[in-house]
This record gives sequence, structure tokens and C-alpha cells, in this order.
Amino acid sequence: LKAGKWFHFPEGSYVEYSWELPEDIETMKEKLSEQFQELSEKDIPIIVKYGGLSELEAPTGKSPRWVEFEWYVWCGCWGTHVKTSTEIGRVSIRKIKYKKWVLKVSYEIV
Repeated sequence: LKAGKWFHFPEGSYVEYSWELPEDIETMKEKLSEQFQELSEKDIPIIVKYGGLSELEAPTGKSPRWVEFEWYVWCGCWGTHVKTSTEIGRVSIRKIKYKKWVLKVSYEIV
């Protein structure tokens, strides 16, 4: 899945994906919960890089920055980040909505 829109603050965190839903929402929620748990236990390094990507639009006066897991596609971001996946803690999926090819996953860190 490639994220199209996201909000990663404590109140109302979510990620939206453009995607055709291949299974029911409850099955998707269970699978995502299992995968988040697995990631948080693996201690995967999170790589932060600056500059060099013209596709990223940085806020005025800031250098473009992106983050990635060692095996995942980069994601443009200008927030605070942990150094490894174990620092994230437990991710709880609050709800999943699907409408017109947009999958919205709302979550919280518990």
C-alpha cells in the first residue's frame, strides 16, 4: 500500500490509501494489527535522510526530509521520528473505513 494522505498526531491519527479492498474490513483490521505488532517487536532501524528529492515539497525555508524503514519506500515528512520500530510501542487500529477506492485506517499508539 502507498499512503496518499496522512495525519500522525495524537488526536485523530490516520493514513489513507487509494486501493481496492480485497477482503472484509474486520479481516483487514486483524491483519494490520498483527503486522503492526510484529513490526514493533523487530527493532527495525528507521532511516532519516535530508535533501535531494525534487518531488518533495518542503515547508518554506526547510530542506526536504524523508524517512524509511530499511525495506520500505520512503515517505516525505517533517515531524519527529523514533530511531527504531521498537520505540513506536503498541499500535491499536481504532477503525477502518472504505469508500470510493479510499481506505482510511485510523489508529492510536497505546
